[in-house]
Amino acid sequence: MPAAAVGAVTDEHVPQRTVHDVPDVAAQITTGVVSGAVLSVVGALLVTKLGLWRRLGLIGRAERPRTLLWFLPFVIYGVLPLTQGVEFTAGQAALGVAFGLLTAFWKLTVLGLLLYAWLPRGAGSAAILAATFWAAMHLGGILTGGIVAPTLVLGLSYLFLAFAFIAVRLRTGLLWPVVASYALLLATVVATQDTESSNLVASVADILPALLISMLLAVYGVVAWPRSKRPPSVARWHEGYLRPGQSLAVAVVCFIWKEVGNLSLKT
Repeated sequence: MPAAAVGAVTDEHVPQRTVHDVPDVAAQITTGVVSGAVLSVVGALLVTKLGLWRRLGLIGRAERPRTLLWFLPFVIYGVLPLTQGVEFTAGQAALGVAFGLLTAFWKLTVLGLLLYAWLPRGAGSAAILAATFWAAMHLGGILTGGIVAPTLVLGLSYLFLAFAFIAVRLRTGLLWPVVASYALLLATVVATQDTESSNLVASVADILPALLISMLLAVYGVVAWPRSKRPPSVARWHEGYLRPGQSLAVAVVCFIWKEVGNLSLKT
């Protein structure tokens, strides 16, 4: 199974171009590191301004050490690319770690903000809205010449993955382990990627493995979903809810924020 298939969630769009028309993967990854650094700084400043580091779960301790076991499936998902037995250099590993950490931080900060903004509607509604909006933000490639069917399937994989992330976030009250495990996935995909070939996902068949894995994680999300109507991790946020207008503003900012990241990788 190729790295692009296992880690299809690293692709932002499915271009309708030939391999020869696309910049080499190393250049794309380097661009991703730079744009990821900028977007991560913007995200950190925004979260600091709103005072939401702890409420989003980006910092904080697990109530019990065993709570962290809820994140184990994401860690396993993160090391799947390594099962291909691909060798990589120290430079590739360093680039992968930088790309993984920066991309995972800003993308999951977007997801965390969306969830937080819609929590007044209830945990279930907030999860559906946040996951759907987060997945929709990965469909921007259609507007720039992407092949529709693979891009839609890729968006569906993001929908399932986002739901799994949100479910465990609500169960544990923590988001930073999700960031860490997603960063691990991105880092291993990048480190094991052939930097002299294209990382394009040109057909639905290329994305099916990632779709299947994300569906399994979504099932796990159903299992992990808090059984109480008002889970403790939600109740602790009550005083910090955003107002309706602020919620809409956050959603719009997140959409623009995500598209800026997309555009940086399409050049």
